[in-house]
Amino acid sequence: MIQSRSFRLLVAVCGAVTVAVAPSSAVEINKDLVQSWKVLVEGAPISGANGLAFDAEDRLHIASVLGREIVVMDPRTGKILDRLGPAVGVETPDDLTFGPAGSIYQDDLFWTAIFTGEVGRLTPDGVKITAGQVFPGVNPITFSDTSRLFVAHDFFGFAGLYEIDPEGILPPVELDPDFYNLNGFDFSPDGLLYGPIFQEKIIRVDVDSGPPPLWFENVLDPFASAAVKFDARGNLYALNVDRVVRVDLGTGDVDVVAEVGHGLDNLAFDSRGRLYVSSFVDGTIYRVLPSGEARELSRGGMILPGGVSVQPRPRGGDSVVVADCFSFREFNGRTGRPGAFEEVFGSAQTVAPHGEDLVVSSWNTNVVEIRDGETLHLVDSVGLFA
Repeated sequence: MIQSRSFRLLVAVCGAVTVAVAPSSAVEINKDLVQSWKVLVEGAPISGANGLAFDAEDRLHIASVLGREIVVMDPRTGKILDRLGPAVGVETPDDLTFGPAGSIYQDDLFWTAIFTGEVGRLTPDGVKITAGQVFPGVNPITFSDTSRLFVAHDFFGFAGLYEIDPEGILPPVELDPDFYNLNGFDFSPDGLLYGPIFQEKIIRVDVDSGPPPLWFENVLDPFASAAVKFDARGNLYALNVDRVVRVDLGTGDVDVVAEVGHGLDNLAFDSRGRLYVSSFVDGTIYRVLPSGEARELSRGGMILPGGVSVQPRPRGGDSVVVADCFSFREFNGRTGRPGAFEEVFGSAQTVAPHGEDLVVSSWNTNVVEIRDGETLHLVDSVGLFA
């Protein structure tokens, strides 16, 4: 069953301006009160888009950590075909994959649950299996051409590269305990595993050389990348902050394929070689054309709104500022038209007026910040606890 998980910003239109933010599927308000409210802003259809993978029928599967679901989408139209969430055993999925074409796992969906440390598997007939259990922070997942399944840790302080039994019978095998911040990875045609050490470099690993240590080699200078993927011709593509680049495996040289957008998280190719990219900041799904143009397949927007502040606008009226997990967003209080936008490294949960500025906080980063009330740029910050 397809259920709406979009968010709406609701504003009272009589008397003082009052703001509330809630999932549209969960809003329960007195009917008389509803008549005095209007929808100011519609959130994104996907609550942050993370890992991407295509099934054998070329349907796009999108992991959404904050949405606690895997979204199944028609890659031609952007229509959402299904949402796989807690009801079928999916929780906080960060990356996902299907088994190699022609293998016994080609129709089985595998994912990593970053908050619980589970490696999940969903069979075509809907049976949920725990293929492995490691620590929270598990993120990248991929199969080799020989149907061996690998995952690694990223974030939350844990490290390690593991081989997982797809059947969930044998315990995970830790290949190397020292890989930290290893993100979306993929196997090359020659059987080496390539992946980015987040915000540092891309490495390649021979998973058969045996620990300790695994053999690896830098193929790029320091380089902010969240994921890499090979196309059908063996070309390596990577995300570089807000761009898609193609990497020369011999020299490490980088060619820009497309300027896409902010908060890029992962990428995938369909059976015809068409490239798709996701954004964890606003949930946008992009299709990258051969010309390098990036087109929105599924629009972005608010993904997990928290604190809300109403500020007088310099030229009259009000601004509604929303702390939206990975960003701050400003909207015109009368029309809902988007204004200033500021991506944040970490997360943003609360926002409140502080004179002409804003004071914001985050439990995730243990930081209180002062931000300019008009531009949303950082003015000052203080850390609270180690």
